[in-house]
Amino acid sequence: MAEPAARINSQSVYRRLRSRSGNRHYKHPSKLNVVTIPRRPGDDLPVGTLKPIFEGRGTGDEAISQRYAVIFEQAESNWAAYVPDLPGCITTGKTFEETERNIREAIQGHLRTLLEFGEPVRRPTSLAREIEIPPTA
Repeated sequence: MAEPAARINSQSVYRRLRSRSGNRHYKHPSKLNVVTIPRRPGDDLPVGTLKPIFEGRGTGDEAISQRYAVIFEQAESNWAAYVPDLPGCITTGKTFEETERNIREAIQGHLRTLLEFGEPVRRPTSLAREIEIPPTA
């Protein structure tokens, strides 16, 4: 049996709900968000990837058929990804392509877990775009 709780930071203990597709889903006893941890716990997570976990808020309708913005960041030895509209939904992978597959599975598992435990599912409101900046003189 897997460990019943995880320390996401030095002060917060989250209870493990279940594992699906290698991702582990946790719930804090007093916070509204569910945290989805990647299948490869030894991978590096940039600070920007961890930030949404600690901003956990859940509001909105229960809708699974949505398009969520995903932020991909390259760490020292792997890639990491998180979903701004789903605080705590993060994953990693050795390559960009693997990370893209993993975040899709993480989002699906995260949404199922929120719905199963009666937590609100935030509707997607974030949009990510690349903005080209011309060189400065």
